[in-house]
Amino acid sequence: IPVDPSMTPIRYLAEIGFLDAAPTLVHCVNVTDEDIRIIAEHKCPVVTCPRSNRNLRCGIFPWEKFVHSGVPLALATDSVASARDLDLRSELQACLDIHGPSLGLPRVLEWLTAGAFRAMRLPPPSIRPGYPVDALLLLGMGDRPAPL
Repeated sequence: IPVDPSMTPIRYLAEIGFLDAAPTLVHCVNVTDEDIRIIAEHKCPVVTCPRSNRNLRCGIFPWEKFVHSGVPLALATDSVASARDLDLRSELQACLDIHGPSLGLPRVLEWLTAGAFRAMRLPPPSIRPGYPVDALLLLGMGDRPAPL
């Protein structure tokens, strides 16, 4: 397929059939409304890495548009080339800082947990009474165990 210079990368991937396999996409910061529609139609999960986007000055992830379009989202860290460390707690805090209170901690925790499993095509884990678990340790931002 000849490349039209006005074609976005997402439109190009759709045109060549790459998105037919519903791959997990990462970043998706500089996307158009049409790109988001295409991503949603192909049921591609999208992973955001907010510290990388901030540090590389890529832009702000348009999470509200993705949520409105029904795109499955996940939160992850990128690499030490674009963030100081691979600490998911720092990524979570940066996500909240960058996107403000309208995002909310429950949504970000969902992206970090069940959303990440969906992005990897794995069944999300479950924690409930009577469910087997090897170990559970929740750490606060100060590296001390949080009260359960």
